Amino acid sequence: MKKFILKSLLSISISIVIFISFYFISDYFLNKKDYDENSFYIWGDSQAYHGLNIETIKSTTKIKTYSGAKHGAGMYDFLFFASKVPEKSKVILAISKTIQLRRIDVDYHLSGLNFSALIDLFNKEYPLFIIKKTFVNNLKPKKFFSEDLIAFPCLDTLTIKDPLAIFKKTFSKTPTYLINKQNLYKRGIELLIAKKCKIIYIEFPYHESLQKIEKVSPTRKYTQNFKIELSKQYHISPFDTLIISKKINPMYDYTHLNVIGANLVSEKISDLIIKNKWNSFLIVELD
Repeated sequence: MKKFILKSLLSISISIVIFISFYFISDYFLNKKDYDENSFYIWGDSQAYHGLNIETIKSTTKIKTYSGAKHGAGMYDFLFFASKVPEKSKVILAISKTIQLRRIDVDYHLSGLNFSALIDLFNKEYPLFIIKKTFVNNLKPKKFFSEDLIAFPCLDTLTIKDPLAIFKKTFSKTPTYLINKQNLYKRGIELLIAKKCKIIYIEFPYHESLQKIEKVSPTRKYTQNFKIELSKQYHISPFDTLIISKKINPMYDYTHLNVIGANLVSEKISDLIIKNKWNSFLIVELD
């Protein structure tokens, strides 16, 4: 019996070593592009994925730009991103209210396998079923950084994917996991700071219909205070505001900019970069 147990443990150990070796070798070849500290790296969820124009940033600053922004991104994805960017690199980081408020069981968490990030989720009291799901969903290596961000078109009318009633429900009460997500945001920022990265923080706007709901929501004080807390804790420069006129219809739907809005934000971000205004916080608002 003792020999059987020892053989079983040895077999399991060998299988784990083989899997880990296979995973990280495959991951290396998928992501072996020569990323360096002289490039820009973008992170966020779909607001950043559709709200920035990489070509505008690259052409204006003459610097290579890569994106880790993904639809449905959660805090695991941010921790993964923070582990991947090179030391002393330049980061454009979205502080997303949609990420903070989105239910933790619907965050995609599909960036790749990172054991340290899984431990961070555990330490911030994420349910074990989510940690297990995240691990299983990332067993297959995948390419992480992209050189493309796709802007939404400018349409005559707002695209309605989800009715405002769903947003009203989301904003009706403060989720219990909000502080956990905010603490994981801090954990990722601290990883970037430890790497001596330069960071520009950005917050994307809501459509005016959703703004009205958010302004009377009990969640607002927590997301607003979080920005102030980050500013104090990490010595971020005073907020810089980009006000976009609603006359030009910069929104695609309730939470995403269209191509016009994305171009305006990208021009402003490029201007901050050229002026070397790192460690600043850009708030994008509609007038």
